[in-house]
Amino acid sequence: MSGIVKDCKICKEPFTTTSLRAGEWEMKCSKCDNEKKRTHIERNISIKFDTAMFSVENRLEKLEQATEVIPMLVAAEVSNALNDLTGVEMFRSIQKELSESIQKEHEKRNRELKIFKEKLQNNRLITKSDMHQCNGIFDDMKRKYRFDIDWKGDIVDCVKYISFMLNRERF
Repeated sequence: MSGIVKDCKICKEPFTTTSLRAGEWEMKCSKCDNEKKRTHIERNISIKFDTAMFSVENRLEKLEQATEVIPMLVAAEVSNALNDLTGVEMFRSIQKELSESIQKEHEKRNRELKIFKEKLQNNRLITKSDMHQCNGIFDDMKRKYRFDIDWKGDIVDCVKYISFMLNRERF
């Protein structure tokens, strides 16, 4: 099958059409025709890419606008919560929680010391584990109440424990 030899409208070089019938409508050589199709496809892809990028940028901008409000909302909620609690009320609630925890710890340690004293009063043999338990109680109390001992073994600088003992309710 041979076609008609024509001159390309774009590059002006002679080319043979694909068939005799194609000679009527075929005006460009295959090289120029492929180049036109390629540029058309590239232009469509570029338009689609630009549209997608514009859409992503718009979504990102909306997301940024939505997230810009979050710190202000959190600050407002914290402010409202702090306004609900005045400084005195907050101090009292913290003091109450601390006093309850100290009271529980104090009672626990007193029970353990009472058991230890009963063992001493009953002239029971004090075992090594009893001494370790007593030292553990003492170390826990030092850590919890933040006190120190002097060279004689007396408790000094125990602000937390002293304030607890002065402020606790007597039964």
